[in-house]
Amino acid sequence: MVDLSAFLDLVAALMAVLGAFFLALAALALFRMPDIYSRLSATSKAVTLGASMLLGAAAVGGGDAGLVWRALAGIAFLFLTSPIVGHVLGRAAWRSGVEPVVVYRDPFPTDPLGDAATEGPLGPDGRPEGVRRSGEAG
Repeated sequence: MVDLSAFLDLVAALMAVLGAFFLALAALALFRMPDIYSRLSATSKAVTLGASMLLGAAAVGGGDAGLVWRALAGIAFLFLTSPIVGHVLGRAAWRSGVEPVVVYRDPFPTDPLGDAATEGPLGPDGRPEGVRRSGEAG
């Protein structure tokens, strides 16, 4: 029979690894996303989940009632404040004039037959009308 203490230690370790994974994912999103709006969206969700998992791991692994209540208070604080902070930072960026970067990727990058139509809703440069690269003039 499995000891309850060993099982709780295993659950705490799994939660800690998952929390660290989500925090690493948030750090990666800071480098991979093209603009502040995408970075805010990706990191606020991943950091909230990662930090909550780490606090949950501390609560499960610690075993002390005071530690459990402090971890639950920290998780509640994260879930209440993270969306507000993301919204305030995004609004400040918008009000300061930071425009979102529109990234268009061709869903069919190669034409195996070589007879794709160049007319239609795409512009002469192969992108949809009105889509600009970051830094291009309109």
